[in-house]
Amino acid sequence: MTADTKNVQMTLTMSPALEAKLARLAVASGSPEADVLLKAIALYEVALRAKLQGHDVAILDEEKRLVREIDGI
Repeated sequence: MTADTKNVQMTLTMSPALEAKLARLAVASGSPEADVLLKAIALYEVALRAKLQGHDVAILDEEKRLVREIDGI
C-alpha cells in the first residue's frame, strides 16, 4: 500500500443535533455515516470550485427551472 492509499483515522466532535442529522441522512440514503460524510465533502468541493469560477450552485427541476439557489458556500 502506498502513502496515497492509506486511510487516515480522524476524531470528529459534533453536537447531538448534528449527530442525529447525520444518522438520519445515513438511514435515508442506506449508506454508512462515513460514506455520507465523504459524499458531503465531495459535493462541497464541486460547489466551491463552481463558486471560485464565478458560477452559482442551484437545484433545478425536470424542466431545468430553478427550484432553489444554494448560498453560503
